[in-house]
Amino acid sequence: MIRQDQVRDLVRQERPDDIGVSVAYPLPGTKFHAMVQAQLGLRQKSDVESWIAIAPRTSLLTPITGGFLWTQNPGGDYLLHFIPSAPLADNTDYEVKVVDAPSNTTVLATGFSTGSRPRVQGAALTAAMSGAQVYIDVTFSEAMSAQTIGPAVSVSAGGVAVAGAVTQQGPASFRFTFSGGAGGATGAVALDVATTALSSSGAALLPDDWDSPTNAGADGGTPAFSITFANGPLTTDQTVAFAPIVD
Repeated sequence: MIRQDQVRDLVRQERPDDIGVSVAYPLPGTKFHAMVQAQLGLRQKSDVESWIAIAPRTSLLTPITGGFLWTQNPGGDYLLHFIPSAPLADNTDYEVKVVDAPSNTTVLATGFSTGSRPRVQGAALTAAMSGAQVYIDVTFSEAMSAQTIGPAVSVSAGGVAVAGAVTQQGPASFRFTFSGGAGGATGAVALDVATTALSSSGAALLPDDWDSPTNAGADGGTPAFSITFANGPLTTDQTVAFAPIVD
C-alpha cells in the first residue's frame, strides 16, 4: 500500500499540471460493497445504536429511552429512526450525540428544540441619512401580539438607554426607531426583548434555545433575548444584520 508521504513526494517531484481524485463508493450488490460491509460488521446497526445518546440539554447525563427502526432507501443507504418511549417535554432543548465507542470519537453533535413558543428569527440595525434615521427591525418566528412588543423591547448604545418607539411592520415584524436618530447614541447598540413579548396565541417569547443565542449563553442568563450589534458610528450609513445561530 502506498503511503501518504510517498504520494506527497511524488507530486513534488513530478509537478503535474493536473491531479485527479477518484472516490470509491460501495454500491450494493458489488464485491466492493460486500468487502466494506464485512469490514464494518455490526457497526452498521446494533453497535451504532449504542453510540447514540439523546438527552435534555439541562440533564445530559440522563438520556431519554426509546427504540430504533432501520429503513433502506432505493439507493441502498440506511436510515435510522429513533422512537422515544414517552412523549418529549414541551419547550425543551435536546442534544443528540453520536460517539464511536471503539475510538471514543464524536461522530455527530447536534440538537433540536420542541415547543411552539415564538423565537427571534433575526434583527437588523440600520443608520441612514448620516444618522438622521436610525432604527432596528426585528423579525419573529410567528405573528406577535402588537401591544406586548413595545413594552418588551429596550435598546441601549454604549450601555446608555436609547429613547424610541416601536411600530408594527407586519404580523411578525416590528421596528424600533431611535427618537433622536444618532444624536447621543454612541458605542455598540444592544437590543433586548423580554419574555413579556407574546405571540398572537398568547405564548411567551422563548429567548434561550438552540435558535436564539443570548449574551449569557444558551444555558443561562436573564429571561430576555439579548444581542449586541457590531456597528460603527451611527452617523455613517450602514445596515448591520444579526441572525441567530445554533448555540
